Amino acid sequence: MSNDRQLPSDIETRGAIETRNLIRRQAGLPLVEPSNELDRIRQAQERLAFEQWMQSPLRYRVEKKLLERMRRRTNRPNWKPIGMLSGGGWAFHTILVKQMRKLSTRLG
Repeated sequence: MSNDRQLPSDIETRGAIETRNLIRRQAGLPLVEPSNELDRIRQAQERLAFEQWMQSPLRYRVEKKLLERMRRRTNRPNWKPIGMLSGGGWAFHTILVKQMRKLSTRLG
């Protein structure tokens, strides 16, 4: 397995798919499509990269600025994003993730 993000490379994935398809063929099961499996692995790599991006110092800066903006907008200087409803913690986190995705796209 490659050392990059603890996920297999395309070559390793293709080898594993061929091995599984051989076993599936012998068992009389439908074969796994290599392109679908590679897409699944790439999506997992993208998710993992975004999770690491969300742990970066930039995330905490964006979170701080977003919190200040929300406090100014609601005119409540001590507001904390807690709870699940009414713009609380879950809504705040969703807005933060959306903002980080925009930054990720913009910065590449």
